[in-house]
Amino acid sequence: MATLEEIKKQWQSGGRHPDQYDLTSYNQIIQRKMKTQRNAIFKYFWGTFAYHMIVYAMLTHVLVRFWSDTSIVVAALVGLAVTIPFTAIMVRRFSKMAADRFTGNDSAIVQFITRQHALLSGYFAFKKRYEWIMIPLQCAVGVFIVFHLYMPGGIIAHPLGAFITFGLSIAGCVEAIRLENRRNFKIPLENLENLIREDITSASDS
Repeated sequence: MATLEEIKKQWQSGGRHPDQYDLTSYNQIIQRKMKTQRNAIFKYFWGTFAYHMIVYAMLTHVLVRFWSDTSIVVAALVGLAVTIPFTAIMVRRFSKMAADRFTGNDSAIVQFITRQHALLSGYFAFKKRYEWIMIPLQCAVGVFIVFHLYMPGGIIAHPLGAFITFGLSIAGCVEAIRLENRRNFKIPLENLENLIREDITSASDS
């Protein structure tokens, strides 16, 4: 199958491609590429959603099992309280993306891609801001619970170990988030921007 650039060159020269591509065919290619991008984007959603379910299950288990320990109860509630808003906003934003489907004519493709880009970039902006709060608190909760339950004397008796564990947790999360942001947001957003430009160009070339 011819590439998008080859098809555009055929139109610009006034010729016809042997496979008889026209503007509709070009837009169908754009739609397929958009579907590929959406599939890649939603891999992040399902992966993060599953991770959050694991976090909720673990914190709920600890909360119920150690209900008589006030320190554990407070730590578990903090972990839940800081994670729930992120999950709720993520589900709402990605539900909007999933519900927004292309149903118009070929000329409406660029509007559809633009909406998808706006929804994804809006969520990405929220994600970057909120993680500055959520990640340190989640790491602190995790370190506190582990040391409180499994290290005699807890973090008070092992301040250096707790500090090192917290620092390593933060460093690991920061690196994972950096890679995640590039793979699931920066590159997909760039690809969506390229699709918008390609669709606008195809309309002007036609």
